[in-house]
Amino acid sequence: VATTNLLERAHVLASDGSEIQARISVDLAEQLIETGGLARVEALLSRAERAPHTAALAALTRFEWMSIARPREAMRMLDTELPRLLARLSEDGDERALARAHLVASDVYWVSCQAMLSAEQALLADEQARRVGDGGLRSRALWHYLGAVVGGPQPANVIQERVDVLAQDDLGPCVEATIAAVRGELARLGARFEVSRRMICDAIEHFRALGLPIHAAACHMAIAKTERSAQNLAEALAWLREADRLLAAMDERGLRSTTQAMTARVCELLGDTAGARAAMALTEDLGGPDDVINQVITHEVRARLALADGDAEAAEGWARSAVKHADRTDFAADQAETRLELARVLAARKRRQEACSQAGRALEIYRAKGDQPGAAEASALLLQGLGRPGSGSGRGSRPPQPLPEPS
Repeated sequence: VATTNLLERAHVLASDGSEIQARISVDLAEQLIETGGLARVEALLSRAERAPHTAALAALTRFEWMSIARPREAMRMLDTELPRLLARLSEDGDERALARAHLVASDVYWVSCQAMLSAEQALLADEQARRVGDGGLRSRALWHYLGAVVGGPQPANVIQERVDVLAQDDLGPCVEATIAAVRGELARLGARFEVSRRMICDAIEHFRALGLPIHAAACHMAIAKTERSAQNLAEALAWLREADRLLAAMDERGLRSTTQAMTARVCELLGDTAGARAAMALTEDLGGPDDVINQVITHEVRARLALADGDAEAAEGWARSAVKHADRTDFAADQAETRLELARVLAARKRRQEACSQAGRALEIYRAKGDQPGAAEASALLLQGLGRPGSGSGRGSRPPQPLPEPS
């Protein structure tokens, strides 16, 4: 907040149209993206983009802003515009700008659900930010890196080792808060739910104190995952509702669209069909048809809704679509979860060998990640029947017979 106030005053004092005002406009826009003041960003960048000395940096900042505020447009522009900017910045030899560009590339890969490529770009940004001595940029790069790597296929124990190494350095309060959030997710993977809640709540308090509401909202989504893994669906829904409130207040759309997709999933598990459908409609309005992770989640929900309606053929189509989209990503949890849903649908269609194969593959993915709650759910599906572990919905229908262990 103090940094934002200083930049606001400097922007007012600088001469209109001056080089210094253009540079301050970019810096202020960056700060507003971090602190949730998204509504003013476009006007600031429009001025800076007209000045030759700030045009490239302003374009980079616009990409960051669009990935949050206008994700549909961002996806259409980034593939063509970002490589051009990277080439230009390489020619100019501006290492700080190159670090920013790699950070934007990390965002692009993250929006495309390529966690490890996103993490690689964030590490490149960290290297260059370290060389130019930009602690703030390093902090942002490491936040991107840690968020990406924890969602990808790397095993939990490998991530834990990396986090322990980073925690030994004094990298500032934002990275410390991020490390707490990542430790919370690792605790969830280890089925240590109380520890997970405590660590992520600590991260939320730190992010709030730092004036970083988008980071705090992301942590609300993380606790919702913990509560869902702990089979506390009502609590998971409450955390998602609060995340949505925070994001809506900032006019954020990208993360909010996924919050709504996750809300649809939990509503359906609670038996609230109308709530699930309303959340999916809002997901599509906010994120658009090209948002891969939203398609993964909502197609899985649609499969369950179709199965509940007695349309097993449509359910299989939606479930296979969810798997297809999940396989476009390297998000281990989603690849496994969609296979579990497909297994349930196939079992309902009396195709038990195929169902066993899908559930067995989900179990392999969960075990490779070190995801104990996921592995327990997959094992329960294989050993105890094809009910809905963790749903608490008790639809009143007789579950299919248990699947055999995969050979």
